[in-house]
Amino acid sequence: YFNNETSSDGSLMLDRDWMEESGSAVENIFSLKSMPKGEYKVYVNVFSGDVPKSFDVRIIRNGSTVKTYRGTGTEENAFGTENSMMLIEKFRL
Repeated sequence: YFNNETSSDGSLMLDRDWMEESGSAVENIFSLKSMPKGEYKVYVNVFSGDVPKSFDVRIIRNGSTVKTYRGTGTEENAFGTENSMMLIEKFRL
């Protein structure tokens, strides 16, 4: 998120955090180096703004699209509580 753009181990980075009320946003979270083995969870969170808000999420591994998700966020979650986020995918490396 905007206040923590790089993971603690430096393996993941957010390129920008879309903070506009309207328009088309592209936010990329990508690996900078080999990611540690373990379980990963991909969430969508509508931090603020008007709801409902549509989203598209593309999971890309090794340069190939693995899955694409499309949905609508229906509730604002400015506190970032995990139980109010939308879990999109879980995977293990």
